[in-house]
Amino acid sequence: MNLFYLWVVTKTLLCGCSPDKRRYDFGKVRSKYTIDKIALLPPQISESSGLAAASDRESFWTHNDSGGLPELYRVGLDGELKEIVRFRSIENKDWEDLASAPDGRLWIGDFGNNGNARKDLKIYMLPQAWEKAADEDRIGTITFRYGRQAEFPEQAKHRNYDCEAFFYHNDHLYLFSKNTGRKPRYTMLYKMPADAGDYTLQPVDSIRLNETVTGADISPDGTQFALLSYGKVFFFEVNGGNIDFSRPAYCLKKYRGQTEAILYQGPDSMLITNEKGGILQLLAK
Repeated sequence: MNLFYLWVVTKTLLCGCSPDKRRYDFGKVRSKYTIDKIALLPPQISESSGLAAASDRESFWTHNDSGGLPELYRVGLDGELKEIVRFRSIENKDWEDLASAPDGRLWIGDFGNNGNARKDLKIYMLPQAWEKAADEDRIGTITFRYGRQAEFPEQAKHRNYDCEAFFYHNDHLYLFSKNTGRKPRYTMLYKMPADAGDYTLQPVDSIRLNETVTGADISPDGTQFALLSYGKVFFFEVNGGNIDFSRPAYCLKKYRGQTEAILYQGPDSMLITNEKGGILQLLAK
């Protein structure tokens, strides 16, 4: 296996990850990490765009990006395809990420919006125990829009109404924008109820990362969350149960291609998938 070590210690690394020193300070963390390519995704998955833990904890769920079939794939840590769940009543217009709750509920984010032109942004809700019996009559739908967006499509320099990253926490969903507009690039944080409904979203926080955020997840104990970009992972501490950008922890550079999805396996381990079909495991030592 191709194994290498990443140290989040030096000023060079911290400067390379610093989003905006005037407001945000990613602290010095003496953490030693390994990142290992542990397997390849099966050929049915051409572009893994979201990850969620399966109930057996020995496998995970993923899906293809825009234009893919409306299917979820359960994959083992060795890359073996374990199961395919296909949905008849929903479509994959542009699925971008998965979010899961401790009780087994799952949300599918059909909110990819690269051109900032969509008016049909959706999140599909799968009920508890959906893995055992995928009852499509019980699939709920969230529809939403961005309250500040005035043009469809938005002007290229202002395109910050795309999302590829979200997670569930305490009965709410937290969405993080993928800013492809002109620098400086701010990542916007949105919060909505995790229940079926129609919502108009306003940003609840923002941070200047100058990165395009492609994935997000929260640790199983709810004390930390991570944002993934093509070249970095940004870690934040959860502030008294509140999800915001007030406590940036540290930033980790990585060199494993265009990464699209991230999943906490435990407090000190994560899975990441990339556009080349790699399954990467990040471990803290």
